[in-house]
Amino acid sequence: MMTKDELVQVESYNGWKNYETWNVSLWIVNDERYYNIAKKTRDYTYFLYALEREYHLQPSWHCGLPNGLIKNTTPDGVSWIDRRIDVGAINKMLGELA
Repeated sequence: MMTKDELVQVESYNGWKNYETWNVSLWIVNDERYYNIAKKTRDYTYFLYALEREYHLQPSWHCGLPNGLIKNTTPDGVSWIDRRIDVGAINKMLGELA
């Protein structure tokens, strides 16, 4: 029989609530572009706003997309605004980066 701690670990994704939260956090801390933006923010909503602004300022981030459209997903295809993302956990992580 599994202990409560083991069950919680199985029900999470690499220590995060789910795959979507883990994937977003992974890209924020492991991609220099996202990390540099994240260090200036303590709130996920503001991070998304800053990310949107940076995309417009750095065309190379979205070259190759039709009509200069901004890709609204992580490079793994997870939407930055997926409702399953644990925003509270991401906010905590962002607060620890600053």
